[in-house]
Amino acid sequence: MSGQGTLFYEDIFDVARAMVQAAGGAKVVASKLWPHKPIVEAQRELLDCLNRERPRKFCIEEFLAIMKMAREAGFHQGKHWIDQDTGYQPTPPQDPKVERERLAESFDRMCNSFMEAT
Repeated sequence: MSGQGTLFYEDIFDVARAMVQAAGGAKVVASKLWPHKPIVEAQRELLDCLNRERPRKFCIEEFLAIMKMAREAGFHQGKHWIDQDTGYQPTPPQDPKVERERLAESFDRMCNSFMEAT
């Protein structure tokens, strides 16, 4: 799925539904969130969490896991919606290659510093 998506989401529930859809749908996301639960029960719980009228809501770790799944699928509107709603300027996603190189360079510097100190 492309990162474009809908240009307007009414609320956090709307964008959460879009993230779930981008990440493969309710059954796929539910099985990743709660692998220990039977799929029918997990899917029902996920759908309850996406419904403003139901009492069950995602905990912050579950919501972030869904955002990460959506990001891996190329869908970035969840983060952009949160940025907009909280008054932040949307930022582009990091290029995984650039981030990997940055982390490798940082690791090399730490190793070199350690070797020099010993």
